[in-house]
Amino acid sequence: MNEQVTRQILWNIPAPFIVLMYGLLVLLMVGCVYAFLKWYRLVTLGVSENRLDHPFERLMLSLRDSFGQGNVIRESWGWMHYSFYVAFVGLFIGTTIVLINSDLRDLFDLFGLDFYFYYGDFYLYFKAAMDTFFLLLILGVLMEGARRAFRKPTLLNEPPAEKIRDNLENRLGYGFPMTMMVLAAVTGLMLEGARINAAHPAFHEWAYVGRVVGRIEGGLGAGATYHRWLWLVHVLCVFVLLFCFPFTKLRHLIFGPLNLFFRNLGPRGRLAPIKDFETAETFGVSQVEQYTWKQLLDMSSCLECGRCTINCPTVNTGKVLNPKYLVIEQREHLLDKAPFLLAAKANGKNGSESTEAPAWNGPDMITQVATEEAVWGCTTCGWCEEGCPVSIEHIQRIVDMRRYDVLMESRFPTELTGAFKGIENQGNPWGLAQEKRAEWANGLEIPEIAELEDPSEIDVLYWVGCAGSYDER
Repeated sequence: MNEQVTRQILWNIPAPFIVLMYGLLVLLMVGCVYAFLKWYRLVTLGVSENRLDHPFERLMLSLRDSFGQGNVIRESWGWMHYSFYVAFVGLFIGTTIVLINSDLRDLFDLFGLDFYFYYGDFYLYFKAAMDTFFLLLILGVLMEGARRAFRKPTLLNEPPAEKIRDNLENRLGYGFPMTMMVLAAVTGLMLEGARINAAHPAFHEWAYVGRVVGRIEGGLGAGATYHRWLWLVHVLCVFVLLFCFPFTKLRHLIFGPLNLFFRNLGPRGRLAPIKDFETAETFGVSQVEQYTWKQLLDMSSCLECGRCTINCPTVNTGKVLNPKYLVIEQREHLLDKAPFLLAAKANGKNGSESTEAPAWNGPDMITQVATEEAVWGCTTCGWCEEGCPVSIEHIQRIVDMRRYDVLMESRFPTELTGAFKGIENQGNPWGLAQEKRAEWANGLEIPEIAELEDPSEIDVLYWVGCAGSYDER
């Protein structure tokens, strides 16, 4: 096929409308940079940590689980998200193709490059694919919206209102961005139909949805003027949607893949050891800024999908701890405390360390934000990390608060008092006599390493542990 099998890009669109579109694009880019720098400043308040080892492996895993939606489709209802995610990415790629073949075409020509391919068979397949993506986006979002509105699964419940900040993101929730997705897709199909009705292009049957819509619009008397103003409405809907990504809960589309890239490559749930145990002056975490930057990035990446709660034993038995709530509440606490932390950091950079910094007079992260019941409710089973589609590491953040409670404040549930005393006095949680620890081996002719002349010759050392030493089973 030749170049005649195509369409004129930006047909019937006046220059002021085009100028407005690119003006909005510039504002969008500025907004994205602003939002990224805002979160970058917050995340870098955390403690330094190396998460750049094995970059190729990290990249492949991130692509698999973000663009491939590897963890999303494990649940049956994850296919709804998968459908409109694939549709959105497809429409974004399609828009980029149109951009390359219109505005960037002249730029490529300056370098002697021919990047025009928006014609022939490709154009026909492109039209069919774009109509399919529009349908997938509309159906996927509507199904997810119906699930939230009518089925109302408990895993989508939100934390107590008093722990949620009254800001634009929380007021808009997911309802507004999802509405804008549908409006952008519907107006896109209507715009295609209006163009087919007004221009009557050849091979329009490949736009199998748009031509039906165009027939309806033509029956209602729509023409070129209707197409022109509908184009403006569609562009405004698209840009409102795009602004949702840096400024609403849709930001997980940006931060989710980043969080997946920086995931822990070791065994899931393995705890980080306490560094410099003998010389450290503090242990654990009591302030949000004492978390690592990755743990702060976790907070910004949370989808609030509730998958971490599906098989959580504390949630399913009605305990206080809800891993989803904990991450959200700590994120809100970080945002509340951010001005104080950023001001203190700026004073330090300006050489004002000698000046006594004002004390934080907001809520305590452990006792008031997370609460002691939640901190000690975790069984460390690891389901929350197994279920999370963006690799948020819940267990370490909880254990860090426990370490502070135990090692700095001697604060822990009364049920642990006996176990701690037993470990301190006898080296086992039951307080059984330490000299009886090896009685299980009597008559078995098992040597102890202290009895050997040259312990370096030992290939395998069997560490029995407390339960193996004392439990008759």
